[in-house]
Amino acid sequence: MTLLKKFFNLALFILCFTVNVNSQNLYDQAHSKQYAIFLEQSRQFRLAAMEFERLVFMDPENLDFKNRLIKSYRYSEQFDQGLNRINDWYPSQIGDINLFQEFIKLSYLQGSYVAGINSLNNQNILPSEETQYYLLSGIVLQKNYNGAIEFIQQYPDNQWPGFYELSDIVKKHQDINFRKPGVALGLSAIIPGLGKVYSKDWKDGLISFLFVATNTFQAYRGFSKDGVNSVYGWVFGTLALGFYTGNLYGSWKSAKDFNLRSEEALYHEIQHSIFDRF
Repeated sequence: MTLLKKFFNLALFILCFTVNVNSQNLYDQAHSKQYAIFLEQSRQFRLAAMEFERLVFMDPENLDFKNRLIKSYRYSEQFDQGLNRINDWYPSQIGDINLFQEFIKLSYLQGSYVAGINSLNNQNILPSEETQYYLLSGIVLQKNYNGAIEFIQQYPDNQWPGFYELSDIVKKHQDINFRKPGVALGLSAIIPGLGKVYSKDWKDGLISFLFVATNTFQAYRGFSKDGVNSVYGWVFGTLALGFYTGNLYGSWKSAKDFNLRSEEALYHEIQHSIFDRF
């Protein structure tokens, strides 16, 4: 929604209440709630959070206001504020299932995976299969793939939405054909650029081969013509050695980068699977 449209909607909302402004209190709970819900529905979550804070202050026991407030904090990516408010309300044990779910979501979005897992292990408010799903999510978000596989094997019959999908993604980690940097370096030591080809970096592998081969050939020509005193031969020989050494390091790094890209791609898929359900 554009800024102009948001302003227009806000102005229209205010206009609806100005007709009877002398006879109505626009700051009472009913009007504040209506305004807060308008902000929420128009996805102005930061403003909605401010309004729901007022409503919670007016009615501290209203769970609907509390849940809407925390969701507004989550949707506006104010994760710390949401967690702090829940902790203020429930310093020991969270007594509302919806707020507990929000607590886990906020913890994971903030990156507090261990805190989320500990809370899950010390509660009995969620159904067991839902608890297992959130526990698996916390384990995987820490990139503990071996631990995730062991956890999945403990609950093969879990039917909670997302558990099966997340399990399938986790198992892909076992299928990644990681490249060994030492092998890449050894291959390029034998044939320059071959280690990069091994890491599926075909273009750089070919360039490395051509640079090393071309300079080596020119050095050979120089030394063949003028012997060891050939300036031409030493210049190109030095270049060839430099490119060859760089090719060795580049091949080792290419294998490391291949592994990193593979893990990052899988991790992004995991994040989408989990956070898209929040």
